[in-house]
Order: sequence, then structure tokens, then C-alpha cells
Amino acid sequence: MGVTIVGSTVRDVVHMPGCAPVHSTGGSPLFAARALSALGVRPGVATRCDDAALAAPIAELADPLCLKLDATVVQSELRYRPDGERDHTLAGLGEAWTEDDITGWAAPALAGATWVHAGTQRGGDLGPAVLEALAGGGRFVALDAQGPLRRPEVGPLVLTGTLDAGLLRHVQALKLSEHEAMAAYGTIDASAIRAVSRVPEVLVTFGEWGASLSCEGDSGQVSAQAVTDVDPTGAGDAFLAGYAHARAQGMEPLTAGQVACEGVSALLAERARAAQRARA
Repeated sequence: MGVTIVGSTVRDVVHMPGCAPVHSTGGSPLFAARALSALGVRPGVATRCDDAALAAPIAELADPLCLKLDATVVQSELRYRPDGERDHTLAGLGEAWTEDDITGWAAPALAGATWVHAGTQRGGDLGPAVLEALAGGGRFVALDAQGPLRRPEVGPLVLTGTLDAGLLRHVQALKLSEHEAMAAYGTIDASAIRAVSRVPEVLVTFGEWGASLSCEGDSGQVSAQAVTDVDPTGAGDAFLAGYAHARAQGMEPLTAGQVACEGVSALLAERARAAQRARA
């Protein structure tokens, strides 16, 4: 039993307050794979971008890595403010995934998986037919709502506020940030969102304050030690990957959410220590 990560690799440009911009590999595959690597897990990863060198940091974490090279790539620019919030711009959209991708070149990464971390970047990159293919063979899909809610256009991110039933039909767990939850459902109440979306497991994240979770028969808040003054890029991807892994190991949803929160805190704490060492 295990987790496979599916999503596009991103060219990230990250601006932290008072620091020079950092150009790096980004996207759900990298951050989710790092989170699982910290747990001693080498997940299957299926990803796409325009340069094998961009995916190199993922290759050392994945088993196997299925990589498709395209003519274009998702390009993302993130500018963090002192309050921890960020301005996010898409400078390139990359290629949309198809059902044939899932059943073709990406299939080896999915072999043996019971859960799939579906990491999205913009609307339409992982559509209903792709999610149906990911759910094939009885796999459970954990979907990050950030992509479907983003208008698929170059420029500042705009949330469309739409998650239709066709997209969610094959989703077992749906993760939304508080901003995404408000845009799509007008509430941050995970139980209310579950009732409307009909997704069995709904997780709403609140950054350093943890997350709320609702599933059949239970709901609650999960949290861990807050880590501040550190680049939080990819924390949401790490949280969903940790959750999917815990669920794949048989943990109940609330326990899985707590374990995922603790995993993110540990990752950010190590990132903060690494930044301190670099400055010393």
C-alpha cells in the first residue's frame, strides 16, 4: 500500500521579504515527495515539465519517476509579505493532463498505489476524466483544490470559486486553504463543505494554526507546533501528501490529519534550521 504523486513540475521564483529572489524547482511533485522522503518513503511520481534538469531534484526522491518532457512549463512567481501572506502570479500555464497520460506513460508510477496525491496548479490541468483514471483500480484520490479554483490564464492568480460535481465525483479527500474554501463555498467549515461537495473527507488548512477536517461520523481540528519566519512554500503539498500516506497505512482521517500536521511542522523546523546555518 502506498501513495503516488501526480502533477506538473513548476519553475518557481520565490521572493521573501528583504531577500534576493530564489529560482528553483517547485510544484506538488517536489514538495510532496520531500514530505514522504522525510518519512522514509520513496513514492511513485508522475510529472511533466520542459527540462529534465528541472525535475532532477524529484528523481532522487521517487521510485519510480515517470517524466514527460513538454514544449512548455508551468511558471510561478511568489512574493511573500512580512505577514506571511503572498502574491502569486502565473507566468506560464504548461500542458493539461489527459486520460491517456494516466493510462500510458504515467502508469508505472501508479502501480501498487492505493492513494493518489493529485497536485494541481491551474484550472483544467487535472480534469474530470483524469481524476476518473486516477481512481481506476480502486485507488483513492486526494485532490488539492488550489489548481481547479485558479483561472487558467497568465497573470495574477484569480480564484474562480467553482468546484463542480463532475470534477469531485472521483475524489475521496479534498484539501482547501481557508481562502480557497471561502472562494468556493463561502465558509471555512469543513463539515458544511463536505455536505455540499459530497466529498467523503474534507480538509481546510489554516497555515501555522493547523487544519480542520470532516469525514463521515467525525470532525475536528488538528494542529502541531507553529513554525514562523520561514519560507512556507509547499507546506500545503506536504500536508496533503502526509495525509494520503497516513490514510494509505490504515490510519483514520483525524489521526492522519494530526500526523500530517506534525510532519509539516517538522519539515518547516528543519528548513528554518537550514536557513540559520546558511546565514551563519
